[in-house]
Amino acid sequence: MWEDMKYGIGDPFTLIHIINYVNASYNSIHGLIVSNWKKNNKTFQWKISIPPNTTAEVYIPAKSNKTIKANGASIANAKGIEYIKDEGDRVHLRLLSGNYELSSKL
Repeated sequence: MWEDMKYGIGDPFTLIHIINYVNASYNSIHGLIVSNWKKNNKTFQWKISIPPNTTAEVYIPAKSNKTIKANGASIANAKGIEYIKDEGDRVHLRLLSGNYELSSKL
């Protein structure tokens, strides 16, 4: 287990059915946390920034972890991303400090 602060910053699954985008930020004691996502037809795009010494638990809308890309490549070997599990129509991930551009097929 990491010895740092952990934030649950996102589960946009229920919102993607009623809105098309969200731009949000929070100035935590560890630094700025940013969560900006948008939905286009069958694609979901999410820009996330996690400050140093912090992890984040996120749930990205996707049918499988195999349909998720991080910075244009598969999440299988992506640095700072830990796949937790598929949960129906969303995928649970843990992100280490850093900036991420996630995308998935809906």
